[in-house]
Amino acid sequence: MGLFKKKSKRGGAGGKITTAAMVSAAVFIGLSSQVGSPMTAQFEGLVLDNYIDVVGVETWCVGETQMGRLDEGYTEEYCMSLFNARFAQYSTQLYSCYNDDMKRYVTPAMHASFTDVYYNTGSKCHTGMMRALKAGDPVGACDYTLKY
Repeated sequence: MGLFKKKSKRGGAGGKITTAAMVSAAVFIGLSSQVGSPMTAQFEGLVLDNYIDVVGVETWCVGETQMGRLDEGYTEEYCMSLFNARFAQYSTQLYSCYNDDMKRYVTPAMHASFTDVYYNTGSKCHTGMMRALKAGDPVGACDYTLKY
Protein backbone atom coordinates (compact mmCIF):
# COMPACT_ATOMS: atom_id res chain seq x y z
CA MET A 1 0.00 0.00 0.00
CA GLY A 2 2.54 2.58 -1.18
CA LEU A 3 -0.07 5.33 -1.09
CA PHE A 4 -0.03 5.33 2.70
CA LYS A 5 3.72 5.20 3.23
CA LYS A 6 6.29 7.93 2.92
CA LYS A 7 10.05 7.80 2.95
CA SER A 8 11.82 9.20 5.93
CA LYS A 9 14.76 11.57 5.54
CA ARG A 10 17.01 8.57 6.12
CA GLY A 11 15.60 6.80 3.09
CA GLY A 12 13.62 4.10 4.87
CA ALA A 13 9.88 3.78 5.14
CA GLY A 14 8.37 6.19 7.64
CA GLY A 15 5.21 5.75 9.65
CA LYS A 16 1.75 5.61 8.16
CA ILE A 17 0.33 8.81 6.87
CA THR A 18 -2.86 9.84 8.65
CA THR A 19 -6.07 9.63 6.63
CA ALA A 20 -9.55 10.92 7.39
CA ALA A 21 -10.64 7.38 8.28
CA MET A 22 -8.04 7.13 11.06
CA VAL A 23 -8.93 10.06 13.32
CA SER A 24 -11.94 12.11 14.38
CA ALA A 25 -13.25 14.80 12.05
CA ALA A 26 -12.09 17.53 14.46
CA VAL A 27 -8.54 16.17 14.62
CA PHE A 28 -8.40 15.67 10.86
CA ILE A 29 -9.67 19.19 10.10
CA GLY A 30 -7.18 20.62 12.60
CA LEU A 31 -4.28 18.77 10.96
CA SER A 32 -5.45 19.87 7.53
CA SER A 33 -5.77 23.50 8.60
CA GLN A 34 -2.20 23.50 9.92
CA VAL A 35 -1.06 22.65 6.39
CA GLY A 36 -3.67 24.41 4.30
CA SER A 37 -4.29 27.70 6.01
CA PRO A 38 -0.72 29.03 5.54
CA MET A 39 -0.57 27.63 1.99
CA THR A 40 -3.82 29.27 0.90
CA ALA A 41 -3.01 32.53 2.71
CA GLN A 42 0.33 32.74 0.90
CA PHE A 43 -1.30 32.49 -2.51
CA GLU A 44 -4.27 34.70 -1.64
CA GLY A 45 -2.10 37.47 -0.26
CA LEU A 46 -2.82 39.88 2.57
CA VAL A 47 -4.39 43.27 1.81
CA LEU A 48 -5.16 45.51 4.79
CA ASP A 49 -7.89 47.38 2.96
CA ASN A 50 -11.07 46.87 0.93
CA TYR A 51 -10.52 46.37 -2.79
CA ILE A 52 -12.19 45.00 -5.89
CA ASP A 53 -10.61 41.71 -7.00
CA VAL A 54 -9.93 40.63 -10.59
CA VAL A 55 -13.47 39.30 -11.07
CA GLY A 56 -15.11 42.43 -9.67
CA VAL A 57 -15.92 41.21 -6.14
CA GLU A 58 -15.35 43.45 -3.12
CA THR A 59 -12.62 41.76 -1.09
CA TRP A 60 -10.51 42.45 2.02
CA CYS A 61 -7.81 40.85 4.13
CA VAL A 62 -6.91 37.38 2.75
CA GLY A 63 -9.41 36.95 -0.08
CA GLU A 64 -12.37 37.48 2.26
CA THR A 65 -15.64 38.46 0.63
CA GLN A 66 -18.31 37.67 3.22
CA MET A 67 -17.52 38.20 6.89
CA GLY A 68 -15.78 40.79 9.04
CA ARG A 69 -15.79 43.73 6.65
CA LEU A 70 -14.63 47.00 8.19
CA ASP A 71 -14.56 50.48 6.70
CA GLU A 72 -10.92 50.83 7.80
CA GLY A 73 -8.44 49.69 10.40
CA TYR A 74 -7.54 46.17 9.28
CA THR A 75 -4.53 44.64 11.01
CA GLU A 76 -2.61 41.54 10.03
CA GLU A 77 -3.74 39.84 13.23
CA TYR A 78 -7.40 40.64 12.54
CA CYS A 79 -7.17 39.50 8.92
CA MET A 80 -5.39 36.24 9.73
CA SER A 81 -7.89 35.46 12.48
CA LEU A 82 -10.72 36.07 10.02
CA PHE A 83 -9.02 33.95 7.36
CA ASN A 84 -8.25 31.04 9.72
CA ALA A 85 -11.90 30.96 10.83
CA ARG A 86 -13.08 31.01 7.20
CA PHE A 87 -10.60 28.29 6.15
CA ALA A 88 -11.77 26.05 9.01
CA GLN A 89 -15.39 26.65 7.97
CA TYR A 90 -14.65 25.66 4.36
CA SER A 91 -12.62 22.67 5.54
CA THR A 92 -15.49 21.43 7.72
CA GLN A 93 -18.02 21.86 4.92
CA LEU A 94 -15.80 19.99 2.47
CA TYR A 95 -15.20 17.17 4.96
CA SER A 96 -18.95 16.51 4.97
CA CYS A 97 -18.68 15.46 1.30
CA TYR A 98 -16.51 12.42 2.08
CA ASN A 99 -18.07 9.00 2.38
CA ASP A 100 -16.31 6.25 4.33
CA ASP A 101 -14.50 4.90 1.25
CA MET A 102 -13.17 8.35 0.35
CA LYS A 103 -11.89 8.86 3.91
CA ARG A 104 -9.53 5.91 3.44
CA TYR A 105 -7.61 7.91 0.82
CA VAL A 106 -7.75 11.52 1.96
CA THR A 107 -4.74 12.81 3.89
CA PRO A 108 -4.63 16.18 5.68
CA ALA A 109 -2.43 17.60 2.88
CA MET A 110 -4.87 16.41 0.21
CA HIS A 111 -7.80 17.84 2.14
CA ALA A 112 -5.92 21.14 2.51
CA SER A 113 -5.46 21.27 -1.26
CA PHE A 114 -9.11 20.39 -1.88
CA THR A 115 -10.16 23.08 0.61
CA ASP A 116 -8.02 25.61 -1.24
CA VAL A 117 -9.88 24.80 -4.46
CA TYR A 118 -13.21 25.07 -2.64
CA TYR A 119 -12.14 28.39 -1.05
CA ASN A 120 -11.38 29.80 -4.50
CA THR A 121 -14.20 28.28 -6.56
CA GLY A 122 -17.07 27.74 -4.15
CA SER A 123 -17.45 24.20 -5.53
CA LYS A 124 -17.20 21.35 -3.07
CA CYS A 125 -19.14 18.07 -3.30
CA HIS A 126 -19.80 17.89 -7.04
CA THR A 127 -16.38 18.44 -8.55
CA GLY A 128 -13.97 16.38 -10.58
CA MET A 129 -11.80 15.84 -7.51
CA MET A 130 -14.75 14.43 -5.56
CA ARG A 131 -15.80 12.21 -8.47
CA ALA A 132 -12.24 10.87 -8.67
CA LEU A 133 -12.18 10.14 -4.93
CA LYS A 134 -15.54 8.35 -5.12
CA ALA A 135 -14.09 6.24 -7.94
CA GLY A 136 -11.12 5.30 -5.71
CA ASP A 137 -8.65 7.48 -7.63
CA PRO A 138 -6.89 9.78 -5.13
CA VAL A 139 -4.13 10.60 -7.64
CA GLY A 140 -6.77 11.76 -10.14
CA ALA A 141 -8.37 13.85 -7.40
CA CYS A 142 -5.05 15.54 -6.68
CA ASP A 143 -4.43 16.07 -10.40
CA TYR A 144 -7.74 17.92 -10.56
CA THR A 145 -6.42 20.54 -8.11
CA LEU A 146 -3.62 21.42 -10.55
CA LYS A 147 -6.22 23.08 -12.79
CA TYR A 148 -6.43 25.85 -10.22
